[in-house]
Amino acid sequence: MEGEGLEYDLRSVPDIPPAEKVLLDAPCTGTGTLRGNPELRTKVIPESVKDLSALQRDLLSTAAKLTAPGGILVYAVCALTRVEGQGMTEWFLANHSKFSAESFLFDLPAENTEAGSYILPLNGLDGFYIARFRRG
Repeated sequence: MEGEGLEYDLRSVPDIPPAEKVLLDAPCTGTGTLRGNPELRTKVIPESVKDLSALQRDLLSTAAKLTAPGGILVYAVCALTRVEGQGMTEWFLANHSKFSAESFLFDLPAENTEAGSYILPLNGLDGFYIARFRRG
């Protein structure tokens, strides 16, 4: 039905046609949710960031294959680490030449970079990172 989204496990490419709009809400460390999940302070270790960022790269690569020419791919994580945010955007653009970044501005407390935005965990909000790419 129109307006309804589909969900797929992007660890492998599903047998579906490319879409005009793809949202990847990737598994992450959750560091933007520390206020509500203080136990993350002891659970997020360098190894977990490394493992999750490898998974995020795989999922982003699959999502790129599923984005139609001219389409938009949005990457989002509830994490504030550089490797899961701006570092992931930099890696993606360096390895997927058919894509370019598009600015994503919010009317929220945010730190905007050239290719993505960190929504800051202020005023009762959780923090997250979001980037938008357009496939040429």
